Amino acid sequence: MRRRARAWRALATLALPALVLPAAAAEGDPQDLAARLTTRDIWTGAPTQPAAGRGARLSVELTDVVTGTAPRGLMLAGFARPVQPGMSSCDQAARGFLTTGRAPAGAVPFGGPALVVTTGDGALGVVDPQLNLQSANMLAAARLPEPPAFVLPDPARARILATLPGRKELVAIPISGGPHEVLARDLDAPRQIVLHDQALFVASGGQVVELDLRGTRRAAHPVGAGSVRLLDRPDAPPIAYSPDGAIRADGRLHRTGRRLGDATAAGAGTMLGLDDGGETAAIAYLDALDQPARIPLGRAFRRIAADPAGRFGLAWTPREAAFVLIDLATAEVAQAGALSEGTLSDVLLTGDRAFLLSLDGGLVGVVELPTVRRGAALQMIRVVLGVTQPDPPAGPGLLVGAGDGRQVLALAPSIGRAFLIDPAMALNGQPPMDGTQLRGGVPASLALYDRRLTETASGRFEATWAFTAGPWQLVLTSGPGGFADCLPFTVAGPPDRPATVPLTVEADPARISATTPARITLRFRDPTGAQVALPATDILVPALGSSWQMTVRADPDPDGGLSLAVTAPHAGPFALQPLSLPPGYSLRAALVFEVEE
Repeated sequence: MRRRARAWRALATLALPALVLPAAAAEGDPQDLAARLTTRDIWTGAPTQPAAGRGARLSVELTDVVTGTAPRGLMLAGFARPVQPGMSSCDQAARGFLTTGRAPAGAVPFGGPALVVTTGDGALGVVDPQLNLQSANMLAAARLPEPPAFVLPDPARARILATLPGRKELVAIPISGGPHEVLARDLDAPRQIVLHDQALFVASGGQVVELDLRGTRRAAHPVGAGSVRLLDRPDAPPIAYSPDGAIRADGRLHRTGRRLGDATAAGAGTMLGLDDGGETAAIAYLDALDQPARIPLGRAFRRIAADPAGRFGLAWTPREAAFVLIDLATAEVAQAGALSEGTLSDVLLTGDRAFLLSLDGGLVGVVELPTVRRGAALQMIRVVLGVTQPDPPAGPGLLVGAGDGRQVLALAPSIGRAFLIDPAMALNGQPPMDGTQLRGGVPASLALYDRRLTETASGRFEATWAFTAGPWQLVLTSGPGGFADCLPFTVAGPPDRPATVPLTVEADPARISATTPARITLRFRDPTGAQVALPATDILVPALGSSWQMTVRADPDPDGGLSLAVTAPHAGPFALQPLSLPPGYSLRAALVFEVEE
């Protein structure tokens, strides 16, 4: 399809929500571009018609109609929407996306990530942050036979990879949800997964198992005694190390003779690690592993992290308050600090910031790394989360980098919410104003599933997703004053999409007394009046006349209803809102009930 580019100079700003990654227009005047969409097989790259519920790669090629060359400096964002009667025109759809930063209901946005959420009971969900204001924001869900030890989104193949140590398996969950596929069996308590250059690397006991993308075993690389850990590198296969000091990197096995605690990659060709006692850090270059630069830390730590460029490191211990910042250029401790409230749950270093999460302290500490220098006072800004969690979890997956790394998502498991910590909040210390409710159980970890349109070659942009059957339209824009177009494609499958059954809800009793424990039974009915039995779910109970609210678990009763216990703190109107419903159901409206004195 060839279409002239349109410019909307009247739109002065691109107002996108924080989790949407905005596209920037190319420099200079808007170009006259032709766009061609090809739907490709996610495995072979060959042109094909997508099938309903299966991953498909959308490949867009842009050409300057005057020069016949690919445009330079162009970034794209947009969304795919099902073709429906009465939908807005292409121009209106693109303008609406630019104005609000949100795709219309039922569309698949390609401007920001989805969130992969795991729970402690083996559930896995895919959540869309752009659906926060709707009754349900979960795109897909799956149930694994045990909690995964590690989760790795694989957007190029529309799936999520996970290791199951108890079952000795590596599995793949389709992004559309549903049953998982076992890619590899008989692994030794598998943990970490790294995807690099058309290969999967899995930490399996004392070795690294290398697989192709479909799970066929290529090789097993021995490392050392104890459980191997992997350090991901963007430009090379992962570094593997074991507690006895063995390190495998770039196809060679080195035995350092020094026991290792935690370690991390610290820029190109560099490792930053803790010795077994945790009182000394070491900077080791992969071409000189026998000559590390050792750094006394002044006390013992169990974990270590570094920023991607390898300028700073941070040593810390889960559920303790103290930490030290290490200048990797001078190989010395630059600053030592400790939280005044709570203990550390997770730490993440991005390009120029260190984020320190304290769940029992109810805050995220933010340190601007350019201000870190020896002899200067530590400057930390507190971003208050507004909720504390006694005896909190600690470990990876509670802080996740978002966007270009200047933002992070902080997980608050006790309330099932991921808070967005962005640069503005870090600068002024204000509490988070944006976040995503994570439904489906108590969340244990987060991962980002990247849905952006990525430039894979000059003028070629690609994204992968699983669509429902029927005609679709890909709406593209490069920002105000730039390129915009709408490209059709069709997904094969049954022509009728399953309808959503709207439910009404009634409560028994309809009125309760303040400060008195009460049990309420909810009964859901379809449009015919027939009662619908629902599985256990979380119910949000907010007071409509105050800021009080709580979340209560509702369990099925023998008569097909959901029963929950509530103690209202005061009189007045309250609401009952299920936080999740099974696929195929929706709720017409939340139920309002009265609490008497």
